[in-house]
Amino acid sequence: MGDESKQVEGLLAIQHDLQVAKSRWNNFGKYHYFNAEDILNALKPLLYKHKLQLTIATKLISLNDSVYVEATVTVTDARGNSAITTTYAREPLAVSGMSPFQITGAATTYATKYGLGLMFLIEDSEGIVDPDSFDNSMGDQVATPKLAKPPMPKHVHTDEPSDDDGEEEVSPYCTTPGCKNSKKYASKPLGAKVVTFSFNKFGRVLCYECQQALK
Repeated sequence: MGDESKQVEGLLAIQHDLQVAKSRWNNFGKYHYFNAEDILNALKPLLYKHKLQLTIATKLISLNDSVYVEATVTVTDARGNSAITTTYAREPLAVSGMSPFQITGAATTYATKYGLGLMFLIEDSEGIVDPDSFDNSMGDQVATPKLAKPPMPKHVHTDEPSDDDGEEEVSPYCTTPGCKNSKKYASKPLGAKVVTFSFNKFGRVLCYECQQALK
């Protein structure tokens, strides 16, 4: 049996190293955000590197005539020591344009996202879950999640114009140390499609070979 009072080996390193790119765009609120899937995609290689297991458990609880989703995020190291965070999200009774399943799903995503945020010290002050992706321009009449088009890294030149002038410049070379496609060794930069896909999926630029190694 592990001991929840002992430090989880590797967790501090992940809290320091983890970066999650805000690669999604809310057209109504005019801000970038990330969702739970983005956090998990950024976490997977770090969890594997430090030999940590991540589990997420959710359940519905009733309190004062309201229904809440409880999300419990647990990180366990090879010695069995665990760190646990628990977060809650309340389900509204009804949201126009959403089925009960969608309402529960949105509350579950909210609780999970912020449980991961507490565990790994990630702040997303601009967005609110994946109501983050809602178009609220019609108030309560429509609350349908939308998949936003990821922003194009500013450095990458494509035939398609980009209005993300505030985006940080992204180097078109693999960021894996010692990779033959890194800036130190490569004779030419990676293609725009590879850079953009990698930036949006992994939060950093990786060549095709390094992307495959993380899958």
